[in-house]
Parts: sequence; C-alpha cells; structure tokens
Amino acid sequence: MGWTERKERLTSFKSIMDYIEKEDSFHDYRIGNIDYSENEVDLTIEEVIPGKKIQDSTGLVWDFHFKGVTFFIMSVDVVLGFWIMEVTNGNKPNEIEFNLHSGIISVAAEYIELGIPLPEE
Repeated sequence: MGWTERKERLTSFKSIMDYIEKEDSFHDYRIGNIDYSENEVDLTIEEVIPGKKIQDSTGLVWDFHFKGVTFFIMSVDVVLGFWIMEVTNGNKPNEIEFNLHSGIISVAAEYIELGIPLPEE
C-alpha cells in the first residue's frame, strides 16, 4: 500500500501521544525513513503486513515532522533494522522516543506534526 493521502494532521503534543497510545505505540511497525537537517527531523513509520516479503510488506505510512529541534539522539544497530518496540513520551518537554529492537531515536522539538494516513478503499 505505502503512502496515501493524509486523513488528519495532529499538532498538539497531547493529541499526538494519545493517538500513538491508541495505535498500540506502533508496536512491531518499522521506521521507514529518517532525515535530520540542522533543526528539523522528518521520520516515517510503516505498518508491516505479516507474511509478505520485506520489499512488499509496507502497509500504511505515518509521517512525523519535528521543527525547532531542541534535542536529538540516534543510537541503533542497523543490521537488525529499525523495528519499533514502542513509541513513548521522553523525559524532556515535547520529546518523543522511538524505542527500537536495536536501539533508540529520541527527538524533542518546539513544533511536532503527525500525519495520519487515509486508508485506501
């Protein structure tokens, strides 16, 4: 499936974290793309369709946009891939932690936006 139109864009930290919890913290999904440039981070999360070959296994795609980044850390073992255990609040204001099977990506920013995909009919 992959990229679809956005059903909604959330910009409140609380509404983003409530949505993430509702989505089971994106457990067993994967990081699709990450781009870091000065004070901005763009990151996508891909739904994984079980039983498909890795190149054909992408379901829906969510997109995060962080602007005015105040904190960024990325420590991962890329051999294992970027499989998500859970996405949670960090300890810093407006910090989101992407806890991976093989490491962590943590971002705090002044402005965060989460694009929610519109499922295809």
